[in-house]
Amino acid sequence: MSQRVQPPAHLTPIQAPATAPWTLSLPPTDLTKLINGFRPASMDDKWLCFSRDANAQDTILVSLCRSWTSREFVVLRVNTGGGGQVREITWETEFGCSEGEAKNLAVGVCRGVLGCEGF
Repeated sequence: MSQRVQPPAHLTPIQAPATAPWTLSLPPTDLTKLINGFRPASMDDKWLCFSRDANAQDTILVSLCRSWTSREFVVLRVNTGGGGQVREITWETEFGCSEGEAKNLAVGVCRGVLGCEGF
């Protein structure tokens, strides 16, 4: 079993957040991958992914950050009960990123970096 990746010591949170609902049911294997996250092995790995517990019961926040700056670009609110379900996406708008672009980014990182299949 993989060990859960911890948040970086110098996380730069989203500066200009926007949030939208996003309902996406996940297979149990994806939920495990989101919880465990991804720690970059080299400078070629551009993303750092980690989860942390939210204030709500059965909810985690999954952060997708640039690996070399630890800057957060996307945060997914995920319900962990019943196999897992993405409920909400928050993204950085400082660079003009739209909701659709943020969702595409999340899909790409979750599939390409974490190996998720439900996105």
